[in-house]
Amino acid sequence: CNELLGLFWKETYVYFEATAYGAIGGFYMRLDTEESLTKAKQYVEKARDIFRETENEMPMLMAEKKIASIESKISGEENLCVDTLQKIYAYLQRTIGETDPQTIGAGADVAEALCLSFHAIEGERLLSKLVEL
Repeated sequence: CNELLGLFWKETYVYFEATAYGAIGGFYMRLDTEESLTKAKQYVEKARDIFRETENEMPMLMAEKKIASIESKISGEENLCVDTLQKIYAYLQRTIGETDPQTIGAGADVAEALCLSFHAIEGERLLSKLVEL
């Protein structure tokens, strides 16, 4: 029983540690200077790595999306992170079902990113599929 309790507290602590890194990264991201964006990326990468090690897929994907956004701000080039959006959509389909409003919203995000990245036909097909749900 004590071992189980100890494991629970360790997992909880590690999750909160990763969440704290993500929050600190979000703070630095909002400052929106080159220096703060660099710090933001470092903190969010720490969070992502912890989530990856502990196999927390959704928070890891959200961190990857935030990292792509930070990199986009630093470089000045738009990064639509289509791959990450597709992974988030697939995760939600697997875990909460394709007809859940959150999943449909994630699918719409993918469709929009596809259209903006010159893959309009794929985006339109996805939107048609979402409308049929």
